[in-house]
Amino acid sequence: MKIFPFDPTKRGLARWLGDGIQMKLMEYIWERNEPMIVRRIYKEFAPRWTYNTVATTLQRLADTGLLRETWKHQLREFTPAMSRLDWEQYQVNAIIESLSIAEQATAGDGWGYGGW
Repeated sequence: MKIFPFDPTKRGLARWLGDGIQMKLMEYIWERNEPMIVRRIYKEFAPRWTYNTVATTLQRLADTGLLRETWKHQLREFTPAMSRLDWEQYQVNAIIESLSIAEQATAGDGWGYGGW
């Protein structure tokens, strides 16, 4: 699963997904927590975003591992790969792990924690 860039100046999902279409689509899908086809999701956000924009963004979210994509009756369905809480915890754990790795890499060089 992709680790998203973190922006501590924002709140909620916007910290990772920005405050645009990715965040709005994921909020919508997590709230419903059921398989959803592109057209149903698109209807919720039209005319703000085009069908192609919604479909492309959903595909990109699936490519990052946030959504699962399945085919049913020749229609693409998208479902969350994990709950919102589990996903946020995964992202936080990745931040903590990256800080730990950075600390280990700088230990002993006189600049990192524990290097003196």
